[in-house]
Amino acid sequence: AIETFCDPAPSAGDLRIAVPTPGELIVAAPADAQAWIDDFLASMRTFGGLIDVDLVVFNAPSGTAEDVWDGRTAVVLDEGPTRALLQRLEGADDTNRVQAPRITTFPAQPATMEVVQETPYIKDYEFTVLPGQDGEIADPVVDVVRTGTSIDMLAIPLAKERVAVEIQFSQSSAEKPYEQFVTTLGRSGAPVTIQLPEVKVARVDARFELGPGQSIALSVTDPKDADRDMLVVLRARRVERADPRSKLDVNFGPVGRER
Repeated sequence: AIETFCDPAPSAGDLRIAVPTPGELIVAAPADAQAWIDDFLASMRTFGGLIDVDLVVFNAPSGTAEDVWDGRTAVVLDEGPTRALLQRLEGADDTNRVQAPRITTFPAQPATMEVVQETPYIKDYEFTVLPGQDGEIADPVVDVVRTGTSIDMLAIPLAKERVAVEIQFSQSSAEKPYEQFVTTLGRSGAPVTIQLPEVKVARVDARFELGPGQSIALSVTDPKDADRDMLVVLRARRVERADPRSKLDVNFGPVGRER
């Protein structure tokens, strides 16, 4: 998590992390990154809850709410602008609310959410020659096309009720019917059809720090229709556990300083 979120990000080789013994952590980093590391470790020592992430995914015509993104693929919004954006998208006749998933995860633990469709197809054939016989057997090689939405996320608590989030959002599609290629089998010459699906993927990666009430808004072109966009509004918040005995067992050792 330190390597992923440290701000400012140290140059290659300037950040060194070691765990000499269980419960002991040694971090050597430039002075300008040390304040962030101190805040992160202090938050992890005291935070005993989970990170709760809500997402709302819309499919909308390209250029929808363009003033919000202003040419960017990701932007942080305060609570008021977030509410206004959701109202605009919910009220638009040509905009569809596709999904509204929720992910709850432990701090610094990767989480994945997928809403995908798996479609089998024949991508090849394997031949088996029968010993002592002239015949051969052709077995189809079946693979799977996976299309839909995939979200990979990592979140950590920071000082002052802030949350750092790294997210990879991807949307994939494959036009049907799949392209086909007809060929012949071995010595028999029997015709067979091999399918050649073309999967299109649109992806956006974002890494932000969010304060209380803030959200991330993402925009990516719909791979099925270049004239439409997939719009994602993500909110992350810290959820404290009611029982203080349930706090995560995090006992970091001293932090080494450098420069």
